[in-house]
Amino acid sequence: MSARRFFEIILFGTLVLAPFLVNAQIPAKKLGDWKLTLNVGGKIAPAIATINDSGMTLGKTCDGHQCEWDLFIDTGCEEGHSYPALANITNGGALFISLRCEWPAPTGGVFMYRISPYNEFDKAIQKTRQGKISIAMPTGGDSFLIVKFSLFGGAEAMILFDQLYKEYINQKNKSNENIIM
Repeated sequence: MSARRFFEIILFGTLVLAPFLVNAQIPAKKLGDWKLTLNVGGKIAPAIATINDSGMTLGKTCDGHQCEWDLFIDTGCEEGHSYPALANITNGGALFISLRCEWPAPTGGVFMYRISPYNEFDKAIQKTRQGKISIAMPTGGDSFLIVKFSLFGGAEAMILFDQLYKEYINQKNKSNENIIM
């Protein structure tokens, strides 16, 4: 298993499964309709996510070098393939995006799509304090899947996420300096 795949599995567990586990060890803070995993002593990178009424998840993580927006939905995909989509953000306008299938669930169920372009998507969400984001993607023929997520609390979650991520990077850099010395 590659390090990247391992990170994605941990991300899925952090964003989707941990909130439902009774004894979850990763502390989280709820900000509106968003959850933020807290930086425990700088040892884990923070993550933010919102889960819609259908159990689908939209989340953001950073792995130390780059940040990513990911969509976890139950619509199948082929790993490595990209699919066109349209994101419509309240007061943020519409944005053409691409959804790249990062991993399909081995037994069906949840599939992870990476959203690009990252910067444009991130900026559109950050400037919207409330409302919804709708993502529409073709599913074949003349059918579309439309998933909607609340943005209530998202801007505040991203501000705190950025602060915690900076702390995480600083702690990681300190650890690396101690190893080198």
